[in-house]
Amino acid sequence: MPIARYDKEFGGKKGAAAKAKASMVHQYGSEKGEQVFYATKNKRMKAKSHKPESSKDCGQMRQEESVKAGGFKDGSTVSAASAIPNKPFAKAR
Repeated sequence: MPIARYDKEFGGKKGAAAKAKASMVHQYGSEKGEQVFYATKNKRMKAKSHKPESSKDCGQMRQEESVKAGGFKDGSTVSAASAIPNKPFAKAR
């Protein structure tokens, strides 16, 4: 497989993967350098392929799970804004 296929994992510029592989072969030797190059490529590909499940915050996701599980019988949810009383905070004496 052409080494240029992996350019995006090594900075995105044309020839970046070839330059990285050449550097690793020079530093570690022929066989070990190639192993290090492909291990690095695999690690970077895995890191880029991981995407968060949702852009929602953890509390919002838990509320939705609770509604699905029957935790809130009427389907209502609690928001942080509704939990704050409308009264001003008591002043310290």
